[in-house]
Amino acid sequence: MGPEKITVVKPARWRAAWLGAILALALPWALLAQEQDAPPPPPSPVQEQEEAAAPTVSPEQEEGATPPASPVKEEVLNPPASPTQEPTQEGAATPAPAPAPLGDFVARPARFETPPVIDGHLDDPVWKTAEQLGSFRQLEPLEGQPPTEETEVYLGFDQNSLYIGVRCHDSEPKKIVTTTLTRDSDMTYDDTIQILFDTFRDGRSAYLFATNSGGVQVDGLVRNEGEQISLDWDAIWTVQGSRDEGGWTTEMQIPWRSLRFPEKAQQEWGFIIERLVARKQERTFWKAPQKSWYARWKLSEAGTLVGMEGARPGSRFQFQPYLVGGATQ
Repeated sequence: MGPEKITVVKPARWRAAWLGAILALALPWALLAQEQDAPPPPPSPVQEQEEAAAPTVSPEQEEGATPPASPVKEEVLNPPASPTQEPTQEGAATPAPAPAPLGDFVARPARFETPPVIDGHLDDPVWKTAEQLGSFRQLEPLEGQPPTEETEVYLGFDQNSLYIGVRCHDSEPKKIVTTTLTRDSDMTYDDTIQILFDTFRDGRSAYLFATNSGGVQVDGLVRNEGEQISLDWDAIWTVQGSRDEGGWTTEMQIPWRSLRFPEKAQQEWGFIIERLVARKQERTFWKAPQKSWYARWKLSEAGTLVGMEGARPGSRFQFQPYLVGGATQ
């Protein structure tokens, strides 16, 4: 027999393998124990203030016990009223806002005892008692300058109508332009008087009444300060014009029933009156607005017509009688 072969195990390698396995299993548990035993981080100043302000809750309160009531009864306190504040009654209506200031251009038509004759001449004695307006100013071509041709306006009313008389002085009456006598026709090239009434004084919409020296009737509705003008609306009113060696004159009678406005003791309307001298392209106003590239008239800058006590507005419907004729064979 030959000699036996003996296998020798090296103890150093065997122990190293077992030691590595033990360390791999024990290390995570050691780190977890260190995190649990470590003291909590100190609170920040903000956390300290929040914890100090928070109320302390006892164990009984945590279990659902009702906290004792405070000995001081809480009351709801209303703020003190100002010296000018009046007590508000339940159900009382909210007061309406104060109207806009009237400004410097305020006209009050005079009450006429007898109505004038509408014939295009201001020779009725009642016109001498009318409210008179003057001192027109140019908007074009020389904004703010006095007019080259003077204009005088007369205003009056009675229980049925508003009356307007206008005297248009002209240094060259033969050059007064009148191209049309047709209702609601284009008067771009004519000498004209144009009047607007903002009867609800909203600064946005108005009634338009215009005429030339021939007494043509042009009427319509103006919206958005003159951006929109509709001549489809026709009112019942009367106008007459005349020419002479000193210029031209117009008289208007506008019945209250042709207009809509608030029913109150005294009226406050926006009021614009404009004269155009066609040959000079001179636009003058009793209260001249600022120039505007988007609006023909700036109703928000209109003057004011006040008074007219006893005026009653008309309804939405108007009836005008007419006769239809025919022949049969």
